[in-house]
Amino acid sequence: MGAAIDLQPEDAIIIPSGAAMAGLLKGAPLRSILFQSPDHSISGKKKRKNDPNMGAVQAPVATGIAYARSAGSKESVTVAFLSENPESSESGRHALQFATARKLPIVYVYSGEPVGTAQMYSRAFPVIPVDGSDVVAVYRVAHECIVRARRGAGPSVIACSFAPMNGASARSQDPIRNMEKYLAAKGLFKIEQKQSIIRRFEQEIAAARKPQQRGARQTAQHLFVM
Repeated sequence: MGAAIDLQPEDAIIIPSGAAMAGLLKGAPLRSILFQSPDHSISGKKKRKNDPNMGAVQAPVATGIAYARSAGSKESVTVAFLSENPESSESGRHALQFATARKLPIVYVYSGEPVGTAQMYSRAFPVIPVDGSDVVAVYRVAHECIVRARRGAGPSVIACSFAPMNGASARSQDPIRNMEKYLAAKGLFKIEQKQSIIRRFEQEIAAARKPQQRGARQTAQHLFVM
């Protein structure tokens, strides 16, 4: 959410299966987001696991989409959420090289291994590490990358890292709890608002989980664009 909230209506989000919640910011129906779960359908039945090779094609597909969209609007930005570091595969590296050569307005976001200093400064594009549990930090980094892309400076990579969590550390690194504390400290959030949001969202989830009309098709995509 922190990486996508600054996007404009003409921008695009590319989301792999299992990371679809950011689609809410672009108006994705909650039902379609629940169907995106890689392990369970709305009915709760176990689904087939994702293709292990899917991660290798995400960066090239996202880059191709950003390339096609850039032809129609030079200021339209694409934020691509990936399930792995695009530099971890040959196809991903080629995609980054293509995006860099053409200064495509795309921001790649992935969660994974920490980024070393050598990787940060040895590329022709920014590779920015950020604490993935800090929504404000993610937002600030994404804002800079999106502005940079909109100005025609080319792609960038946001590497979200997460420390191992267990016990008390899990609570201290919970991004939702941390964001709630941040907003409350700024006087922007009250317990009444929280309770109201929870009630509304529970109602939306209940409505989305209702069986579809007879004959309706249920689909789950590995990658979709909004």
